[in-house]
Amino acid sequence: MKYFISEHNHEKYRPRTTFKDRLVNRFSKKHKQMERPTTSRREQAPWCNPYRQNQSVGILKRVWVWILLFIILMWLGMVLYLPYFQINKVTVVGPKITKPTEIENFVRDHYLNKGGIIPKNNFFLIHGNKIVSDLKKNFAIENITINKIFPHELFLDIEEKISSIIYDDGASYYLLDQNGKVIRTLAAVSEREYVIKNIPTHGSSTTPIDVRGLLGSVNTSTTIVSGTIKVHIPDFAKIKGEYGDLALLYDMRFTTTTDEIVLVPPQLVQSIITVNQQMQKQGIGKNDYFVVDNLLAGIEAMNENVCDFYFDPRGDINFQLQNFKEIIKTNQPKQYVDLRYGNRVYWR
Repeated sequence: MKYFISEHNHEKYRPRTTFKDRLVNRFSKKHKQMERPTTSRREQAPWCNPYRQNQSVGILKRVWVWILLFIILMWLGMVLYLPYFQINKVTVVGPKITKPTEIENFVRDHYLNKGGIIPKNNFFLIHGNKIVSDLKKNFAIENITINKIFPHELFLDIEEKISSIIYDDGASYYLLDQNGKVIRTLAAVSEREYVIKNIPTHGSSTTPIDVRGLLGSVNTSTTIVSGTIKVHIPDFAKIKGEYGDLALLYDMRFTTTTDEIVLVPPQLVQSIITVNQQMQKQGIGKNDYFVVDNLLAGIEAMNENVCDFYFDPRGDINFQLQNFKEIIKTNQPKQYVDLRYGNRVYWR
C-alpha cells in the first residue's frame, strides 16, 4: 500500500504561532528567491557578491528603531533646554584690584547668553578653557581655576597679576597702574592715621601743625614754630587686609593727584613691585610700606620685622637685595640699611 504525502499532512504538528508573529508575517516582505546572475562575474564590480541575499528588515524592528531615536532626541532636548541645567549663578573669588562684578558681567555677556537655537548657558556646553583664555586677555590675571558645580553654578577662583601699587598722598589712597597713573580712588585717609609728635620748640605757639612731609624726622628746610606736629602713618595692616600683597607707597611730596598726570615714574613702580615680590620669594620678609620724599634720593622700605632699608630704584634690585640679605644675616642692624651706593653698604 502506497502512502501519499501531501502538503497538508503535517499541519497539526507545525509549531504554534502567536498573533504578533502572524501580524508580522502578514505585512513583511517575502524573501525573494535568489536568482543566479545572468552576467558573468568578470562583468560585475569586484565588490559585488552575486550570491548575497537581500534580507529585508521587519516593520517591528523599524518601529523600535524610530522609537529609540525619538527617546534619544527627547532626552537631548530636555538636557539642553530645561532651565534646571542652565547656569544662572556665577561666583568670583580672589580679585582685589578688579571688581568681581566686572568679571562676572564679562562672563555672563560672552558665555551665558541665552540667545540662539542652542542655549550658551547650558551646564554641559560651557568650556572652561575658552573662558580662561579670554579672561587673561581682557584682565590682569595670573592664574584662574574654573569649576562647574552641578547643576547651575560656575565658580571662578582668580589670582591677579601684580602690575599695580597703592599710592598714598596723605589725603587718600589710590590704585596706580604700571605707568604711574591713577586707576581709581580706593579710600580716604582717616584722622586716626595721624599721630601727634613732639619736636623742639622755637617760639611760644603751641598750636599743632599739619606737616605731611614729616615721618619721624624734621626737614631742615622747614621752619617749625609749634612744639607738636601731626605725622601721617599709613594704615598698612588695613590696606593689606583689603587688597592683598599690593605694595603701598607713601609719597611725602606735595603733589596734586589727578587721573591725567603720571604721579610716579613707571620705573619706580616696577622697582617697588620687584622688591616686594623678591623679598617674599627669598624669604627675607614682607615690607610694610614704601616711602618716597625725593625721586633722586631713592626709596625707603619700612619693615618692622627685619629693619628699614633704602634702595635705588634705578639700580640692580636683585644685587641690592642680596647685599641686604647678607648684612642682616651677619651684622644684624637695628635701625636701617642703606643700599643706594653700589658695592658700599651702610647700616646702623
